[in-house]
Amino acid sequence: PRQPLSDVEMAQFERGLRLFDGNFTESDGLNPTFNADSCRACHQDPVIGGAGGLDVNVLRIGLRDDYGVYSSLQQNVLSRNTLPTYLPTEIDVEELVIEGRQPLSLLGLGFIDEISTSTILEQADPDDLDGDGISGRPSWLDDGTLGKFGWKGQIPTLQDFVADALLQEIGVTIHPDLSDFTMDDDEDSCPDPEFITNDLSDLYFFLQELSAPSNNISDPDGRALFEDVGCAQCHTPSLDDVPLYSDLLLHDMGGDLYQLVEQDPHALATEFRTPPLWGVSTTAPYMHDGSASTLEEAIYGHSGEGLSSVTNFQLLGPEERSQLLEFLESL
Repeated sequence: PRQPLSDVEMAQFERGLRLFDGNFTESDGLNPTFNADSCRACHQDPVIGGAGGLDVNVLRIGLRDDYGVYSSLQQNVLSRNTLPTYLPTEIDVEELVIEGRQPLSLLGLGFIDEISTSTILEQADPDDLDGDGISGRPSWLDDGTLGKFGWKGQIPTLQDFVADALLQEIGVTIHPDLSDFTMDDDEDSCPDPEFITNDLSDLYFFLQELSAPSNNISDPDGRALFEDVGCAQCHTPSLDDVPLYSDLLLHDMGGDLYQLVEQDPHALATEFRTPPLWGVSTTAPYMHDGSASTLEEAIYGHSGEGLSSVTNFQLLGPEERSQLLEFLESL
């Protein structure tokens, strides 16, 4: 836990841990197609509640025709697994676009949930008024709330994050009064809601109280290089005294549009929320699709608004580049 808990709170934290670690079955509401049958399956590096490993990308799917026009498929998630009795629909089209999503670390999410909207908005510069080429913008959702979570900043609160993950990756519903990121009926054989409210409270409490990664920063010159290169323009070292190294804003990272799934109506296909860097040394692979296996590859994988930082990194001498990478590994 991120702070001392009473005996009653510790018991709730441990109940939440067991739910996070436990496997869902078809009788629990596991959908015929699913990305994982537990929370732990996608979040266990370097410890339970951490990030996904090399082979646990969830997948997103869409269609893009010869003219570049994108259309979504009925299923939002292309699942990695199916129940033995279920035959998935075949899709035989050349326009198919499949994109990985690397499961982010959940350590310290309770701190992020408490960061104020006003603090995040202070970092925003959607029209690049200062002319530095960085146009971080807030992810405003339809109900006027600010998205803080997810690769697209598409989820506003930690409770909504839990609801969305249960539904999208496992296929488990909660009561619709508790979140807009669930559904009344997911059309499987298990009556909805499939996850009782007390269990949701315990799972939410576990994630809310889960400790943040600890850092071992000892080189001020490495931090200076981090800022000089331009990394800190998006990976803001601290928000509301939370040392997450993210501004929680959307940035246009460029890339090949034809290979990207247009997942969220509030963000361009090339826009992604800045991922926090705390604990980054133990959460490989990197980037939204897990395409970078090292921190150096992750730096070179930046494009769009991050391209100037890549150029600045390339201009450093070998010793300075090593020093900057060592600083990243200390976060």
